[in-house]
Amino acid sequence: MISCNKKLTCGLHECTDFCHIGFCAPCKYVSAQPLWCPCKIVKLDPPIKCGVPAPSCKGPCLKELACGHPCSMLCHTGNCPPCLESVARLCNCGNELMTNIFCHKRTPNCGQVCKSELQCGHKCQKVCHLAGKCFNSVEELMQNGCGERCMKLKLECGHKCMASCHPDKDCPKTPCEAELRVYCGCGQRWVEVTCKSNPDRPPIDCDARCWKK
Repeated sequence: MISCNKKLTCGLHECTDFCHIGFCAPCKYVSAQPLWCPCKIVKLDPPIKCGVPAPSCKGPCLKELACGHPCSMLCHTGNCPPCLESVARLCNCGNELMTNIFCHKRTPNCGQVCKSELQCGHKCQKVCHLAGKCFNSVEELMQNGCGERCMKLKLECGHKCMASCHPDKDCPKTPCEAELRVYCGCGQRWVEVTCKSNPDRPPIDCDARCWKK
């Protein structure tokens, strides 16, 4: 007769029964060695059937984790869980100390706008991020701009340039769309007009209201 020799559900031993159909019987292996808890404090004396879980001493695991803290779980088998030690850490941008952060969590985000001074002259409007990582590179920033409005004064009219940030480039010559008021000679009457890059507009005419005043 030929033995079954299939791997049993325990994953450690093979079925020693004669060749058969259907599922194999539970593992019959019995150990003559004591089974200790992971801390080597509590043991089960033999005989011990295969598959019996290791005992627990009910004390803290205390294995040193990668972060340096001891594992706070009760004595257990297998890998330790992520560290749940409560710590305080500076946020990504380094402006705020965040407390009660689980040790295994990534560096926290304070949710505030960065506002670091950029080489283009604007302030970074991205939410809290790693210090010095406003943009991938200075070259990228200076070539493509930061995305904010330019806000430099246009030479033609003195109004702010509303084009997208364009470092080291002259402001575009597009007509200015700023709204302004043009007053009459006495200053009593005014109308709103669009600049269109022509700041030297003649005053509007006075009317009866002006003469009455």
